Amino acid sequence: MSNGEANKMIRVLNNERLKYTVHVHKPDGKVIEWQAADVPGIRFFDESRSLWLFDGRYSGQPILAWEEGMILLVEENPK
Repeated sequence: MSNGEANKMIRVLNNERLKYTVHVHKPDGKVIEWQAADVPGIRFFDESRSLWLFDGRYSGQPILAWEEGMILLVEENPK
């Protein structure tokens, strides 16, 4: 079982789920995972003039600079 799958199971058993699980796969092979109430999105951020990942939890502030080759996967958690 992968680390991500184990984390998912622990959250379900502890009833600590938000609506979505977000996975960002970086080009170097690292995976960033978190729970989100809303689906995050990739938008152009004018201040840095580049693409950034936004999550509704942070009042419209960018949370992660988007790198070429990243993959964003969002799955709805079981109810």
